[in-house]
Amino acid sequence: MTRRRVGDVVLDVGGAVARALIDRPAAKNALSPAVLEGLDAAVDAATDAGCAVLVISGAGGTLSAGADLPHLETLIGDEAGVTGYIASIGAVLDRIEDAPFVSVAVVGEYALAGGCEILLACDLAVVAEEARIGDRHLEYGLLPGAGGSVRLPRALPAAQARRLLFTGEMIDGVTAARWGLVSHAVPAAELDGAVEALVARLARHSGEVLARMKRMYRDCAALPAPQALAAERAALVEHLMTSPAAAEGLAAFRAGRKPDFSTVHSPLPGGAMTRTDEGRRAVSGRWFEELEVGTVVQHVTRRTVTETDNVLFTTMTMNPAPLHLDADYAAGTEFGRPLVNSMFTLALVVGLSVSELTLGTIVAQLGLTDVAFPAPVFPGDTIRVETEVVEARASRSRADAGIVVFEHRAHNQRDELVCRARRTGLMHRRPIDSMGTQS
Repeated sequence: MTRRRVGDVVLDVGGAVARALIDRPAAKNALSPAVLEGLDAAVDAATDAGCAVLVISGAGGTLSAGADLPHLETLIGDEAGVTGYIASIGAVLDRIEDAPFVSVAVVGEYALAGGCEILLACDLAVVAEEARIGDRHLEYGLLPGAGGSVRLPRALPAAQARRLLFTGEMIDGVTAARWGLVSHAVPAAELDGAVEALVARLARHSGEVLARMKRMYRDCAALPAPQALAAERAALVEHLMTSPAAAEGLAAFRAGRKPDFSTVHSPLPGGAMTRTDEGRRAVSGRWFEELEVGTVVQHVTRRTVTETDNVLFTTMTMNPAPLHLDADYAAGTEFGRPLVNSMFTLALVVGLSVSELTLGTIVAQLGLTDVAFPAPVFPGDTIRVETEVVEARASRSRADAGIVVFEHRAHNQRDELVCRARRTGLMHRRPIDSMGTQS
């Protein structure tokens, strides 16, 4: 077990488990920039170490009381500063939600506002029965900005989500468990033991298979039932064909013994950022050999486009088009409101594909062609992306690489196709190890 402090978070990493303790008890573990730095480092540390579990807790029992309001107050009047601070909270929570390990939130006393948003971003939550959980933003005249108004309605029935958001009420751990907001509620005296029992159960599984299971859950939850069932079957076939952990599990069953995943070196699925090459480069993309024509990837991460995204991107790229920037002008167009800059949409579509296709495995992007925007994107739309490999051939000039053409297809929350584009990439072949075999 190695321990270090990053910002206001104490990190412990050892074996299959990483732990992040937010250590600002005097400030109820409010989300200062130093806390966000530490949580970001915790995701990196757990990923780099190939951990199966990351436990997130707060010193003194409070996970977090939310945003650092004194810090936020100093930023009022500075739109860029406010935007950057709020975006940094959301970005860290998005990383926790999308990470290849299982994240466990622990609450002994309070998880309020941003603390509740941390809990919502985690996969599981263990809380004391006496703990108090709530959105609470309205109590200080504020609004959620790190997923509260998005994840709460997805985690709870509509009436219960509205109750927490509109009243600012706190509920106890027993109620949170009954509603399905948390996975475990236990007496305060049993909290530590319950956390350790859960962690031990999670850690006995293959980290690779946990990552695949989490990815399957996220993929299938975002699809209509027929597509989800097809995606589940396809994921299982891929897993059986590629996972040494699956082979070990089947062999153990045949032999009547318990599987031992600790000795299994498992190649991780695309999107699980726990592989590294010899240069310690983060690798979650797919090697050229893994990109067969016809391969379709449903990307896990989705993104809701905001008005700030549109304004910042448009102004940073020196685009004066009033259709993007002038709400009064846009109200008089056939769309009735500002359109999101299509160049932002294209960049977002490519970006959403990177972690599961090209992160650490691409040499260079060679071109973009056949770009089309069949339907407009508006602020508030949520974009999901699928990618199909449409061409793949060995490079004529580089023996260690191949050329792949990806077709990216993006849909909004109404399943309307909003962007289609083909991207050509020069992709690394799988590295050769010292024995002359591909690792």
